[in-house]
Amino acid sequence: MAVPKKRRSLSKCRKRRNTIFFDKLVGNWLKRREWFFRHSYQKTVLPIEQEPEIFKFPGFWPNKYLKK
Repeated sequence: MAVPKKRRSLSKCRKRRNTIFFDKLVGNWLKRREWFFRHSYQKTVLPIEQEPEIFKFPGFWPNKYLKK
């Protein structure tokens, strides 16, 4: 079955809107290449589950907040 023409998904339109913008100074369409590529490789670099930092002064809080 052929792909329907002139139809794009909302995610594709949103992705294009985020990566392509009209430069008023030059007068043409440019790509935000840094944003686009940074987004793609940051997903792999950042850890999936980040642990919160241990509170340095646990004496100020009740026992339920202490990490043992």
